[in-house]
Amino acid sequence: MKKEQIIKSKTLANTRNEVIKSFLTTKPSYLTLQPIHVLILSVCFIINIMLLHIIGRFGSSLILQTIISTIAVITALIIGYLIQK
Repeated sequence: MKKEQIIKSKTLANTRNEVIKSFLTTKPSYLTLQPIHVLILSVCFIINIMLLHIIGRFGSSLILQTIISTIAVITALIIGYLIQK
């Protein structure tokens, strides 16, 4: 009886089932998005678009717009990461 239980517990299907259960039951802790994070990222995105429209309206260069949008995206990611801690 014990041999059957040992053999049954070591089957490939049982191992796969355990792996699938562990993926479904364990909660990853490296990234959790809460509503405040989404709100901050959305506000930063809206401000970024407003700035780019204002700068584009006055005929500024594409390089300046690219720099501003890159800085805005990096700032939004940093703020979201700091709030998560």
